[in-house]
Amino acid sequence: MVLFSDFDGTLYRSDIEGDFEHNLEAIRRWRERGNRFALVTGRSPSGLEKILPNCWDYFDYLIGDNGAICLEAGKMKFEMTIAEEEQREITDFALTLPESDKFEFAYDRNFRGFPDIDGPTTKIRIWAVNNEIMESTLDRIKERFGDKYVILGAHNIRPISKFVKGEHCAAVNIMSGDAGKERALDRLIRDINEQVFAVGDGGNDVEMLRQYDGYAMSNMRDELRSAYRDDHVVGSVADLIDRLLVLADIKARIGVDLTKEQLVFYTDGATDSIVFSANERYLVKMTDTETVRTQGDFLRHNTNEAFQALLCSDAELRYECFDFIEGEHYKDGVLDSREAIAQIADIVSSYAEYAHDGYGFLEHEKPSWGEFLLDEIEYAALRIPEISQERVMAAWYQVKDVVPAQKIMHGDFGAHNFLLKDGKIRVIDPMPMVGDALYDFYFAILSNAKIFKGNETEYLLAYFPEYDLNYKRALFTI
Repeated sequence: MVLFSDFDGTLYRSDIEGDFEHNLEAIRRWRERGNRFALVTGRSPSGLEKILPNCWDYFDYLIGDNGAICLEAGKMKFEMTIAEEEQREITDFALTLPESDKFEFAYDRNFRGFPDIDGPTTKIRIWAVNNEIMESTLDRIKERFGDKYVILGAHNIRPISKFVKGEHCAAVNIMSGDAGKERALDRLIRDINEQVFAVGDGGNDVEMLRQYDGYAMSNMRDELRSAYRDDHVVGSVADLIDRLLVLADIKARIGVDLTKEQLVFYTDGATDSIVFSANERYLVKMTDTETVRTQGDFLRHNTNEAFQALLCSDAELRYECFDFIEGEHYKDGVLDSREAIAQIADIVSSYAEYAHDGYGFLEHEKPSWGEFLLDEIEYAALRIPEISQERVMAAWYQVKDVVPAQKIMHGDFGAHNFLLKDGKIRVIDPMPMVGDALYDFYFAILSNAKIFKGNETEYLLAYFPEYDLNYKRALFTI
């Protein structure tokens, strides 16, 4: 795969601390997996190297001056220039404009800008003291030469010596009619037999994005961004790289190319994970390494049809791909409470044995079952202080030394994670833990008032008769 990225406002956003470094680290991951990265910018190569002197540690290609020049591994691949005679014609015309006393000219060659005309140039830059003068000049230049050249305006860029230091200036950039980011990509990819993606944020990126499976940055102007589907708007280059790496890994593992599908994104506000589905057949969660590891462990041990089928995952890439579970969220009264309890008991009974050194959540294990329960009690006491701790602690003392059979459990086995289809409970989003399966049974029942209400405690305690009744009462209380 090859990713073409704009620079200013896309790869490089100086207003967001750490964003550039985060993107560069993502580029390293991208290239380490055999992919290529190309920068496509209005800057000249020399201007870019002032910000990133070691740019060839990150880029395979550099398309500069809005497509007028292309370098591969630091060496010229192609160049689109404006001849001396044409430069003089453009300059002479600009000097006839009323604001010409507020202009400064630069002519790019050999990756540097010069104040004089001396041979072919890849870009003519007409500096202006402010945006307003630049825009009026841009309109006149386009009216006169727009059918022959690529002509673009640049707002609020670095100050130049002719004007007051510290002011933001603007510029009209004029390139060969054979330039343009999208045309440069056309020339370059003739030699590339790989999947191509592009990302950008500006008006000069629009045609490139339209032609090459483009992703718009979320900071793109509203009137431009509105043309893109939600799944083709990204918050950063790093976010896009991580997503493309995940989709490529899924394709390699199960043969499904999700880059060709429209993705639907979900959020519940309770997690930093990125979750999306494709065609209501696949569900992908991009999350932290520990979650991938522990959820994968749970689902590989527990293949009950109530749980999602894990199709593939990678802890290094930090993702999981599941089959998509259809159904409606569990709501009060949608299923008879005693039927719900019976299904919950069946699911819990199917938990797999899991020999392990500790107890509790796999991310925060405790050395014993009793210590895990005490930790849960202390956590709950902070959130619901009106509960009698004396009664709860009395229950804990009854069970603190019990060594239950170790099962790998869902761990967040509540109605908020239940889906219903055809009267059957399906369960999503495990937070795996090791311990007594009975804990999940009571947790699920007590997670929803409609399941618990109307069912006498003795009815609930009758389940799992192989357990000691006093132990069940104590665990139920906890």
